[in-house]
Amino acid sequence: MKNRLGLIAVLCFMALGSLWSQMINNEGFEGTTFPPAGWNIEGAVTRATPLVGSPAPSPANLYGNYSVLFTEYTQGLIAPKMANPYTLTISSFQIGNGLCAPLFYWSNSLTGPWTTVDTFTNISNDRWTTQTVSVGLTDVFLKISYRGPGGGQGTDIQMDNITITPTDFLFTYRTVKSGNWNDPTTWEYTRNGTTWYAANIPPSASGALTTTILSGHTVTVAANTTADEVVVNTGGTLTINSGVTFTLNNGTNGDGIDLKLNGNMNIAGTFTNTGASMTCSSGTTVTYNGSTAQTTGSGFAPTVYNLVINNPAGLTLSANLAVDTKLTMTSGSLALGAYTLAYGTSATLEYNGTTAQTVSGEWLSTMTKNITNNNTSASGVTLNGNKTAYSGILTNNQILNVATYSIAGTGTVINNKRVVSRVANPVTTSTFTQATGSIIEYSSLVTLPTPYTYQNLLLSSSSSVFPQSGIINVNETFASSNGASLNPSGYRMFFPSKYVSVGGTSNVTAFSPATYVETPSLTNAVGRTWTFTGSGSGTSSVSLHWDNAQGSGLSFPLGSKIWQYNGSSWVAVAITGAPVADGGTRMMVSFPITLGSSTGKYAVTPAGPFYYRTIASGNWANPAIWECSDNNSTWFSATVAPTDVFALTTTIRTSHTVTVAANVSADEVVVNLGGTLFIAGGSTLTLNNGAGTDLAVNGTLNIGGVLAFNSGATISYGSQAALIYSGTASQTVGAEWPSTLAIDITNNNNVGVVVDEDKTGYSGTFNNNGILVSGTYYITGSGTFINTGEVVSTVSDPVTTGTFSQPWGAIIEYTNDVTLPSPFVYQNLVLNSASTEFDLGGNIDVNETFTTQVGASLDLAGYRMFFPFKYVSVGGTSTITAFSPETYVEAPALPNSVARKWTFSGAANTTTKIYLHWDNEQGTDLDFSAGSRIWRFNGSEWVTVATAGVPVADGATRMMVSFDVTFGTKADIISQYGVTPKDETLPVELSSFTAAINSYNYVQLQWVTQSETNCAGFNIYRGLSDDFQDAELLNFFIPATNTSQSQSYLYKDTELSEDGVYYYWLANLNLDGNTEYHGPVQVSYNTNLGHTTPPVPIVNGISNLYPNPFNPVLHIEYGIKAASDVRLEIYNLRGQVVRSINQGLVQPGTKRIQWDGKSNDGQNCSSGLYTIRLFVGKDVFTRKTVLSK
Repeated sequence: MKNRLGLIAVLCFMALGSLWSQMINNEGFEGTTFPPAGWNIEGAVTRATPLVGSPAPSPANLYGNYSVLFTEYTQGLIAPKMANPYTLTISSFQIGNGLCAPLFYWSNSLTGPWTTVDTFTNISNDRWTTQTVSVGLTDVFLKISYRGPGGGQGTDIQMDNITITPTDFLFTYRTVKSGNWNDPTTWEYTRNGTTWYAANIPPSASGALTTTILSGHTVTVAANTTADEVVVNTGGTLTINSGVTFTLNNGTNGDGIDLKLNGNMNIAGTFTNTGASMTCSSGTTVTYNGSTAQTTGSGFAPTVYNLVINNPAGLTLSANLAVDTKLTMTSGSLALGAYTLAYGTSATLEYNGTTAQTVSGEWLSTMTKNITNNNTSASGVTLNGNKTAYSGILTNNQILNVATYSIAGTGTVINNKRVVSRVANPVTTSTFTQATGSIIEYSSLVTLPTPYTYQNLLLSSSSSVFPQSGIINVNETFASSNGASLNPSGYRMFFPSKYVSVGGTSNVTAFSPATYVETPSLTNAVGRTWTFTGSGSGTSSVSLHWDNAQGSGLSFPLGSKIWQYNGSSWVAVAITGAPVADGGTRMMVSFPITLGSSTGKYAVTPAGPFYYRTIASGNWANPAIWECSDNNSTWFSATVAPTDVFALTTTIRTSHTVTVAANVSADEVVVNLGGTLFIAGGSTLTLNNGAGTDLAVNGTLNIGGVLAFNSGATISYGSQAALIYSGTASQTVGAEWPSTLAIDITNNNNVGVVVDEDKTGYSGTFNNNGILVSGTYYITGSGTFINTGEVVSTVSDPVTTGTFSQPWGAIIEYTNDVTLPSPFVYQNLVLNSASTEFDLGGNIDVNETFTTQVGASLDLAGYRMFFPFKYVSVGGTSTITAFSPETYVEAPALPNSVARKWTFSGAANTTTKIYLHWDNEQGTDLDFSAGSRIWRFNGSEWVTVATAGVPVADGATRMMVSFDVTFGTKADIISQYGVTPKDETLPVELSSFTAAINSYNYVQLQWVTQSETNCAGFNIYRGLSDDFQDAELLNFFIPATNTSQSQSYLYKDTELSEDGVYYYWLANLNLDGNTEYHGPVQVSYNTNLGHTTPPVPIVNGISNLYPNPFNPVLHIEYGIKAASDVRLEIYNLRGQVVRSINQGLVQPGTKRIQWDGKSNDGQNCSSGLYTIRLFVGKDVFTRKTVLSK
């Protein structure tokens, strides 16, 4: 029976533990490929199920599912060439007893010849036998087979667990391609540096002298790996995958450097070492591109040439690090921790991410290196703090967000795309260059810095209004987003290269101008055109600029006209002011516009002449109230006010008031209905002779200054026009008031409007609220004249219009000798001609007052001057210079008197007759059959001043009585007058009241009465001044005799104890409750005789009422002997209580109460007789008083 050999060869490079006891290869045939990669077969070698044998192997599946079956000794399994000497271990199983054993052959070629090596011993029957032999061969193919009895026939053999163990396996490795570190096909190795073999195991720290990654090859570490003596050649790349640790051991072979990086290294996982060393050469790049936080690790090269950080989770230094050439931040941050980062002399920093980046430790606080921002994300690179000492060159090619920080220093910033900031001055380096197309964007509200130049300006803070604080320059465009806008705040945003600026106070959200050096097809146009687009709210001010030479020879006396090309023709869109200088080489002109409406090109020409019309009320000289048009169709805001030179016509429109506050010349002026032309005081409007009517008034012409007419100038009025004089200095009527006029005129001049001629055809309504000096002229016609002020005339009838009314307060003043017309009614009459005696031509009425000035007088000439509203008239033959009466509807404190009182004052050359008038009902039931008595109140009592006849009728409703008066005495001026029937007398007629010091050094008072009627007695009052309010009652009642004969009374005041001047009053107490007062008389007292003042006894009751009659306050004096409850009640003639005053508990003494003439509800009581009742405890005391108004 043939011997058969089964072999399972499983080759595995493990390199674990001791070098000499390790299994190098153990390649099983469990896979789908037979023979395994790198192995060959000779003959019909097949796979078979491993035999079990006796004893059975443990575990039962020790040899797997397959072994290799040899059925002929000529069959063989050929192993790859090995560069190392090694031992060969084989487990074998013979079927039967064939005295078989494994053997091997070697050859330099797979085709032979083969040399036999038979060093294995025969194996046992029916069991697995394992043997190891030494193979002292290298770099040859090894064919494994078997021998049997008689040369090897007759027995089958299975082989398994072939193990090749190198006795010396330190190689030099290098890559043959890009691939996985742990894939042997990535590598080849050599022992002698000349002959290279395909590796069957990858390099390791213990199995490789050196490991080199050649140029163009990328080796990826995909599983945890330990290595040393690694060299990455220029152009080669070592990549450590995420989640993998690459450990660099401290090797002892070679030059002692464990990693020489001459190419590139990508670290996505972890790079560590155990005391190993690493160097980087020029041009090398280390990239950290993990997805979780990474550190450089201990032993990392102290200097790298190019470092790339592309880890969103960031990199942290584990030791000090120097970057010699370039640090590239692609994503993530660099944390320095406790270590330092240094840059080489020419090193640079670049940001080139595609997602948002934030500056971290890579941008040092003091940075001298060049930085480039190439981050292409929408958010760009964001600063992490102020960069206050930057001295390199920062080139921003994408978006740099400085946030709330700034970049300062002696360096240079070149903005090629966009700087986003939340502060006003994001870059203040020594040099800041903004390339064409670059943008500065403000993402938070700031006040824009000034002066400042932007290439492009973008505002993006949500719904924010950015204020300008001065002039700014923008070389290209201005834009905004997120509802942001710019308010120029009265300043301008200049686009110097575009020859345009924009300003005003309205918000602007976008503006993009352009300009062209060309002359538009317009007469006398500036040699430049402009375009612009924009948006905003409200009206902005746009300025167009041009070089001086482009407007050479053009004159702009009326301002400038702005034109816009609509695609087929030029259309005027604005009138604005004359150009002004823009520096020394340019001119500019501004005009208002609503941004968003601008399309097409713009051009500028001189403006005018114009039609003018108002758009608001205001000063004539203020262009802002006018708009103008050169065709009376298209209107623009005016830049200069109208004059006779610039204006074709000037129209003041309805509801507008235009004030001439400085001298103006004009013609062709129209005042529309509802409009007003006001010439202010001190100003003159001069009308020139134009082509038509020079002033057409359909509204109101208000002259406070002067309206002057040059030769040929004309004025006209509409049917509803009005003329007003409102000056504060004398004005003279001119051509504005022709002799025939039908409009309303109002005079509000309180100094005087002087009429220049007879106004014989006046048919309007004249309201004279001031002074109208008609002089020698007359105002006649069918119109109405309402005099609420003063008419000054030298003719007797200055106004004879259809209606002539004089409201209260109106005055007619005559300044030349005239006979006053009769009948005539004056409200107030003034005679004002020096030393002139005017004559009455008949009775006249004066409703208020009559006065004269500068020695003028009025000869009554037997006529009367009635004051119907004052119930007084004056007449006779005297010449009077003044008369002013007044009347009161109330009865004097006289029995049976007419229920009216009168006062008057005046001046005359002789006795004048005064007539007192009253309504019939005010003298009802009075008997005047004996005539009348005229009474005058002299301040303390009523006295008779005249007797008169029986009153006579004054028309149907009044009565009157007359008496003679000599004007000019104090009594005549201040007294009130009353009228009673002639038989009524006062209770007491006093002849004298005197005071003197007698021989006993007492004050002796004496008074004499002519008659006494119904008089109860007398009281004496004493005071230290002539004011009765301060006097005190001496509390001594002297009874009256009540006789028609003359009586003399004497009273001695023995109570004085101090030196001084004393005043005394005498009061007679009448039986009807009234009290009359006389005095005061005064005396000077000296105490050298030593008299003392005896005590004055106090009695209960009302001791005095004063004044009586009273108006408006009554003083009630009373005394109480013991403390008592006191209250006061006041009754009217109907017995009703009108006022109650509760004093409460009052201590003994002389007391006073005041009554203000008001009822309990605060209403003023009417004139009349009132009863005073004083309640002291259980006692009641009564007196009467008269309230006289």
